[in-house]
Amino acid sequence: DDSDDDDDDDNDDTCTPTSADDIHFFVVAASDGLMDYIDPPTIADSFATAFFRRNNNNDGTTKHHPLVVAKNLIHQSAQQWHADTGGQYRDDIVVAAAKVKK
Repeated sequence: DDSDDDDDDDNDDTCTPTSADDIHFFVVAASDGLMDYIDPPTIADSFATAFFRRNNNNDGTTKHHPLVVAKNLIHQSAQQWHADTGGQYRDDIVVAAAKVKK
């Protein structure tokens, strides 16, 4: 009986590549100041969307440019630091990301 299985197949966000061209790599470096408030899967998903999803606007620009993603993540973390410390302290918040060529 698989009733104890915690996997929920209805919410599976993974995909199965159909060819080597479907596999993409990227790297993210983030400081603990960012990761104290934003979990690694959220950071990774945000940049994966920016780098690899076809999410173009009608004018040819992307909806989720990597620089906008980085800015938004930094801003979100900074707001949390401010809320938790009353603006008295904020750790360094750094994030960098890049696509890796195959």
